[in-house]
Parts: sequence; structure tokens; C-alpha cells
Amino acid sequence: MIKIAVTGPESSGKTSLAKHISKFFSLKLVSEYAREFLNLANGKYTESDLLLIAKEQYKQNHLETLSGKGLVADTELTVISVWSQDKFGKIDPLIEQLRKKEQFDLYLLCYPDLPWEPDPLREDPFRRIELFENYLTFLDNANANYSIIKGENREKQAENHINKLYSSYL
Repeated sequence: MIKIAVTGPESSGKTSLAKHISKFFSLKLVSEYAREFLNLANGKYTESDLLLIAKEQYKQNHLETLSGKGLVADTELTVISVWSQDKFGKIDPLIEQLRKKEQFDLYLLCYPDLPWEPDPLREDPFRRIELFENYLTFLDNANANYSIIKGENREKQAENHINKLYSSYL
């Protein structure tokens, strides 16, 4: 079972990369639940909504591991932890428990060097580097296996990192 998470700040190419990896390696794609939730809520949310989002994302990421060759998650609970810390100055203990419990074999951390693409659900085009540093801290503190994806040829970079990790499996 291959479990890959694509993570990073807003407008850093996560969804495009996750879709590419899913198709290229024939892995199940787990979508970002927060986008679905925020679309239904017209972009409005509270601190307690982040816990609901975290629970559902965890559930979707976990359920998809029960069958098939593997999965690529368009987001995971590091995103929700960074989001909560940034917006509310704290992280619900249950979100932290789920984040620590959620395990991926490889995290692809997208660097925000792509142009900002406006989207009604995105919040901050000016602090993406600062937020990227927060992702690094979370992944380092978790001793996560991650690779930073940046610059041109992102898809090829990701393919190479995945092939190194799974050369005997793929």
C-alpha cells in the first residue's frame, strides 16, 4: 500500500500535482474535503469547523487505505494544523491526535513559487513563504519523510521521489 500526501500553502500547486501523481501511478485520489465544506459554507468557517473538516479528511484518507494499490491525498491534517495555528493561534487537541496518527509514506511539500491564482476560498497571497516555513516545522517535528517540490518540472520531481521510495513496488 502506497500512501502519499501532497501538502503546502495555498496556491502552491497541490491539487494539480496530486491529480498528476494519481493518474501517473494509478493511485486513488483523495480530494481535499475542506474545499467541499467551504463551498457549502460560502467560504465562512469557525474554529470548531476545522475539527469537523479534520475528522472528515482523516476518515477519507483512512478509508481509502483499506483497498487498492495505494492513494495520494490532495491534503492531510498538517494543512489543518497549520491553518488552525495561523488563524486561531491554537490547534484543537483532537486535530493534533489525528495528525499524529495519520501516517503517510511520503509527503510532497509544495513550495509556493508558482504565481498566486485567485480563488474565493483562498485567504492570503502575501504570507505563503511564512506558511511554508510552518509546514517545514510540522513535518520536521513529526520526523516525516518529505521532499520539497519547487520550480519547474514539478511532476517529474514528484515522480522521481516516488520512484526512489517505491522502486521495488511500482
